[in-house]
Amino acid sequence: MASTVEPEAPLTASDPQHPMMEWSSPPRLRSWLWHLVIFSPFAILVWFVVHFGVNVPIADDWPFAYFFHAIRFKTATFDDFFALANEHRLFFPKLIWAPLAFATHWNLKAELILDLVLALIIFAVFYRIALHQAQLTGGGLLNTANFATSLFLFSLVQYETWLLGVMGAVLLVHALLALAIAVCFMERLHPWWRFVLAVVFCFIPSFSMLLGLASWLVMVPSIFRMQRGERNLSFQVHRMGRRHIFGFSGSSAALRRLLSRFIGSAVFLE
Repeated sequence: MASTVEPEAPLTASDPQHPMMEWSSPPRLRSWLWHLVIFSPFAILVWFVVHFGVNVPIADDWPFAYFFHAIRFKTATFDDFFALANEHRLFFPKLIWAPLAFATHWNLKAELILDLVLALIIFAVFYRIALHQAQLTGGGLLNTANFATSLFLFSLVQYETWLLGVMGAVLLVHALLALAIAVCFMERLHPWWRFVLAVVFCFIPSFSMLLGLASWLVMVPSIFRMQRGERNLSFQVHRMGRRHIFGFSGSSAALRRLLSRFIGSAVFLE
């Protein structure tokens, strides 16, 4: 007698009751929830800027009216871009703000949006470095660390930074410094390319704000980490330093020898 019980069809990966789907869905859901939590401070910051940002020059924004006026009537010179603003040289920020102002009729909310983009670049670099570190040491605290970074970086405590367009110069310095650090971890690039890009990302902040000069010092640990095992890079930097010292006019021979020895010992310090 033939059996009337039909054999049960095997479960496939597309079946929602497949055990593999039941096992993988919760981690994926938790990942999305963590991303929502991590980026929630940035979402709150965007809401804050949209609702409280105004299209009116405030405080240090006013001197730029004369700067844009000079550009409009073609009387601006290189000195207008390179001139000191208090103790800062806002050369590169002015190169960014000038076309942005004329493209938006100096809508200051556009500068605030640019500030948000720069802040997001800073966080993206920190996030990428955290992922790289988690691959080496484990990611038990990865999400917690990223949320703490997001909470501090996008904090509304520094509301003046988010509501003043001129504060974009500060964020530009920090964003470029973050990119300079990031390129040192890009092992797919040749060490020389990483070194050159890091120099470029430090050069621009040097003529963006006074604090940008400190980016050269901040980059020293990353440069030493990048050249670990790259003796050729160290040797070339050492030669460049010696050549610069020997070619420096107005210094005595004894001072040149002293500085040259200092550079030689500092570059090869492990």
